[in-house]
Amino acid sequence: MLLKLCNKKRFDFMGFSTVIMPENYIAMFEVPDKVQASSIIKKALPQILAIGERIKQRQFLHVEKVSIYSRFISRFINPLFYITSVSAKGFYVTNACVGCKKCVDLCPLNNIKMEGNKPSWSGNCTHCMACICACPKEAIEYKNKSKGKPRYYNTGYLQS
Repeated sequence: MLLKLCNKKRFDFMGFSTVIMPENYIAMFEVPDKVQASSIIKKALPQILAIGERIKQRQFLHVEKVSIYSRFISRFINPLFYITSVSAKGFYVTNACVGCKKCVDLCPLNNIKMEGNKPSWSGNCTHCMACICACPKEAIEYKNKSKGKPRYYNTGYLQS
């Protein structure tokens, strides 16, 4: 699928690599606490740096073999999941919100606007969970699925 996308966009396909990172899809899965997340990231750091160096040098990444199961998930399940489940409608803010606008700044789709010093979500959401996981007051929730779950946001391992 990546090769087809690169061809469509007229990009040179240079391969891809997978890196095991902490789960952060707080709306559906159990997520690690900050200590566990930090440990997972520290283990992944050498691989991330090596991939970054290969990209910087414009070298091909190793094209990893993708299992039939992964192909099935990518081709059929993920599109169905996005159509049926990915929506901004379930996001809300609690009284713990201090109006810091961090969620607005972090949203990669510019989906969050401030209304009366509180965030408000529009319809363009990819469920990246940056707003929930990076909120300094843990004031953002998604339906009842994120309540009480630990949150983490990678804040500095690769900053230069």
